[in-house]
Formats: sequence, C-alpha cells, structure tokens
Amino acid sequence: MDEINIYNTNPNDADSDGDGFSDGEEVDAQTDPNDPSSNINSSNDSSNILIIIIIPIILLVIGVVIALIVIIIVKKKTNASKLKKDYSIIESVEKTEQIPFRRIEMYNLDHLTLKAAQIAKSKSSSTSTA
Repeated sequence: MDEINIYNTNPNDADSDGDGFSDGEEVDAQTDPNDPSSNINSSNDSSNILIIIIIPIILLVIGVVIALIVIIIVKKKTNASKLKKDYSIIESVEKTEQIPFRRIEMYNLDHLTLKAAQIAKSKSSSTSTA
C-alpha cells in the first residue's frame, strides 16, 4: 500500500514505470517505482558490494596457488637436473679412476704370465739337460 499512498502509483498496474520490477519490489528495494531509470539493480545492494570484494580475493588466491605450484615444479626439475648432473660427474670420475687400475691389472697379468712362461721354460730346459 505504500507504493500507492506515498509514491502515487497506479493500483491497477503492478509495474507503473515499466522497468520490469513490480512497484512493491521497488518500494522494498527503496527505489522509485515511478522512475524507470531507478531500478533494483542500480540500488546500493550489499550483495553487489560483497561480490565485488569476494571475486578479486578469490582470483588472488587462485593466482597465488598457481604461482606456488609452478615454483614447486620448477624446483623439482632443477633439483632433478642437478642430481643428474652430479651423478654424471661422479660416474665420469669413476670411469677415469678405473682406467689406470685396469691398465695396472693388465700389466700385472701380462707380467705374471710372462714370468710363468719363463719359469716353465727354465724348468723344462733344466729337466731336459739333466
């Protein structure tokens, strides 16, 4: 009844200004039911302010989470490549250290074989002279 008594709206027309909102809804939203440019959407609704505040906060949180995930992935890849590089350095050092030992082993083996052949030859020559 306020829309009729205070705002002088047409009681036979639910929407006096034709903006798509009934006169009762416009009075409840504290807008002018006779002014089509004054509608519920343009009112200072606290839910609009809440949405305007919440959306940037949500976007900020999502951005921070994505940034942290990227940082973690990059660190893991960096650590993995560093470990791989360290392993290849260790492996190459082991290979270079093993080469001289193999040469020494082969030298010793050849030397022992030669010594054994000389001993066998000397034994065979001493048995044949005896």
